[in-house]
Amino acid sequence: MGIFRYLQITLVEKGSGSPTKIVINDRFLQIVILLWVLFFGALLYSR
Repeated sequence: MGIFRYLQITLVEKGSGSPTKIVINDRFLQIVILLWVLFFGALLYSR
């Protein structure tokens, strides 16, 4: 979902530029990244 949101911002909304600025300004991307980190951490420490 995060990749599709990034593509939507860059292609549809013509918001290309610094990926860092896009992530800082987009709440949905921040939530997706946070969930990915939590899920990955849970997989690593589940044993």
